[in-house]
Amino acid sequence: RIMASSVSKIIAKVTRAEAKKFRDGKKQAIERTCANCKKNLGEVGQMMCAACNTVSYCGRECQVAHWSNGHKAECKTLKVIAKGVKLKAPSGEYAFSASVSMVSGKPYKKGHYRIPDGTRTGAKFVVKVQGGSEMMPIMVYDQTRTCDFSIPPGQPGFKEVLTEMKKEMAWGGRKTFMKASFDDSGACTIYPATAGVKAKYKW
Repeated sequence: RIMASSVSKIIAKVTRAEAKKFRDGKKQAIERTCANCKKNLGEVGQMMCAACNTVSYCGRECQVAHWSNGHKAECKTLKVIAKGVKLKAPSGEYAFSASVSMVSGKPYKKGHYRIPDGTRTGAKFVVKVQGGSEMMPIMVYDQTRTCDFSIPPGQPGFKEVLTEMKKEMAWGGRKTFMKASFDDSGACTIYPATAGVKAKYKW
């Protein structure tokens, strides 16, 4: 039993390392190559799409070509992911509460769509997002569990969060961490572009 546990930990560690390597490589590729011709931008300088600020080009000609070849369709989504998505307050079954902590074994209080204890209005904090498929709601909760709710399928933010969650191979695309914030009106904004493994965000 002890040996099996050790093997599981080693596998999990390797998986996390590979996932980090994949993310870092992807980020580096986006930052250093032209989105259209794939030219190394470290040698020729770069210009970014002014709308989404997520893709780079070696020049105007490539920017225009890439816009016609697909970026026009994805630009709006990329812009939303980068700036964050405002989430609607959940109701009924989607204002969930986790029943028992896997760490302490103690029951959690009923969940709420609200700023977590000890967090300032407007300040970004880390949340864990967890789900399974396009048909299941995505659970969102912070470390204190004073902020925990669900994003129903079809609601603003669901698609963007699910897309980033599926990229996290360390957990089989079922969960990841990202940042969120609450404004003065009590509305929550989540930032899919900040998605990362727990090693990136320490609770």
